[in-house]
Amino acid sequence: MKIKKLSKVIINQIAAGEVITRPACVVRELMQNAIDAEATQITVEVWHDDETILKIRIRDNGSGIDKDQMELAFLKHTTSKIAQFEDIFSIKTLGFRGEALSSIASISEVTAISSTNKSGAGIKLVLRGSDKIKSEAVPAQQGFMITVSDLFFNTPVRTKFLKKLTGEKIAIKEEVVKHILATDGIDINYIVYNNDHEISRLNAPAIYGLQDKIFSLFKRQDLAGNLIKVSATAQGYHFNGYLTNQRCRMANRKTQFFFIGKRVVESPIFYKTLDRAYAHILPSRRYPMAFIRLSFEGQRVDVNVHPTKKEIRFQNTSDFSTAFYSVVHQIVFKNILSKQKSELHLPDANVEELSATSRKSKFSKPGQVFSEQPSAENTPPFQWAHLENESTTASNHPADLKANDKEHIANNTTSTPAATSNHAVSAAAPMSAAVSSIENSQASSGDVLRTPAKVRPANLRVVAQVAKCYIVFILNEELYIVDQHAAHERINYNKIMTELDKKKLDRVALIVPLFYERSVTDTDKIIAHKQTLDKLGVSVDLFSKTVVSVSEVPQFIPEHKLEILISELLDVVIEHVALERSDFYRETIARMACRMSVMAGDSLTLVEMENLILSLYERGALLTCPHGRPFVKKIDAGELAKFFDRTRHLT
Repeated sequence: MKIKKLSKVIINQIAAGEVITRPACVVRELMQNAIDAEATQITVEVWHDDETILKIRIRDNGSGIDKDQMELAFLKHTTSKIAQFEDIFSIKTLGFRGEALSSIASISEVTAISSTNKSGAGIKLVLRGSDKIKSEAVPAQQGFMITVSDLFFNTPVRTKFLKKLTGEKIAIKEEVVKHILATDGIDINYIVYNNDHEISRLNAPAIYGLQDKIFSLFKRQDLAGNLIKVSATAQGYHFNGYLTNQRCRMANRKTQFFFIGKRVVESPIFYKTLDRAYAHILPSRRYPMAFIRLSFEGQRVDVNVHPTKKEIRFQNTSDFSTAFYSVVHQIVFKNILSKQKSELHLPDANVEELSATSRKSKFSKPGQVFSEQPSAENTPPFQWAHLENESTTASNHPADLKANDKEHIANNTTSTPAATSNHAVSAAAPMSAAVSSIENSQASSGDVLRTPAKVRPANLRVVAQVAKCYIVFILNEELYIVDQHAAHERINYNKIMTELDKKKLDRVALIVPLFYERSVTDTDKIIAHKQTLDKLGVSVDLFSKTVVSVSEVPQFIPEHKLEILISELLDVVIEHVALERSDFYRETIARMACRMSVMAGDSLTLVEMENLILSLYERGALLTCPHGRPFVKKIDAGELAKFFDRTRHLT
């Protein structure tokens, strides 16, 4: 096969395919040019018939292009933005590659009119497939107007990959919306015509601030009162914009926007960090709205990653992630806790303590905030100590242990093994003796269910348990329903976090170790994370190729849950071995908190329910479980009156 040199036409068409893949790309590139030209007025017009986009026109009142440079502007790699490669790393304009106009012209018919002054004189250039059709002087207002029609006329194969008309119109509108959100002081109009009949118009006045634009563009009732202002600096990055709290959530990330300067940018680190910050606020696959503008000094970002200039690369991803996480975590938690304080009349001291700047966890990377929302260390730990319906029995040696392994275990135990359970190996009597110190330490710390709360609102009254799952109580003549398991899970999670934030984690040495059988591969994973487990208070060693032994456990684990919790902890190590350390601890602690909590189906006495509710009230806990699921439903008198059609009746 002979090697052939491609013609300039084919080269331009291939290059255009990297930049212009659909009509929305034309709008993006031309809006960026208008913004770079310092326009204060931009009008985007789109014409279509019943099947396809016919024509796109963008007008601006920017600086325009000089008549002697008009044709040069449509040649490939011609730009006024940079002079040398190093300029890319300090670029402040949106465009710089010199590809947009040439790419558009190579696959469409373009009519461009430009004027650089207010004299009324301008230049008109008509191109089709990069070939000049006409160039002439015409009357024109200052600025630049470009009309693009017959898109992909010479590359018809690309039209096969376009979406239906509705999809293409949505994509165009999304580009317009992004640039409205990214800029200030520009009057942007977007007009759509079906043939020659105007069917829709969108206007964002120059006087609108970011918040005004959000309310205007996203007409959601749940935005009011749930939009959180962001203005903070961390590690040299300044974040400005808005986020939504847990009450305004989306099924996808389409309403998450990030900007550097006036540039709309994308990077997995934005989404991953936001997901981590909201992990215990929103349920899985639910996302906050985000409108974040990022600024910084120096050369921290490479924007020359992709021809579309949307993707960016940070010089230090870890530093940025840590900074972004800490800002979001602090601001969002403060907002949520403040609202809870107002609604549940929480004590000021507890809310102030919880909403303060998050403490650094000893498990996080330097500068990284990890602790989700720990309770006050001087508050008695919440303990559901009397539950017995899930008590575990001591377990026997696994059947396939080698003879020398069995002999070693026998020499280190003092009683007859019981039945095998949950792949764990231990002895019944020594197990009880081993955890006696755990019982004593838990009893000494106080049982919340049986200890009167320090703070009790006079107008709080627990009413009943419903379906052995929900607790109903009244506060200030408003009805509340609480998911008992999720509420207890949050309390236990906070309790464990408080324990782990101590300089030295309290732990208990077992008289007889617990033995757990796993596969050779799994035991290797467990031992590889020996140091990580040790920071959780679990001392683990390799007993044989398929058995690990646990000799120390954290003091906060209750006796009747000890064996199963340690087993699940080892399973978390096996399942999530690839997680970052902070995410691993979060997942581990959430799993432990879940197992330590009362379950749906457990009957509670009125006193136990009351102590659970008072514990939430006293500690000011976040009203979502560690997995982000809400556990409190408020029904006020107005909602009841509306349901019973009493809004128009006084009696």
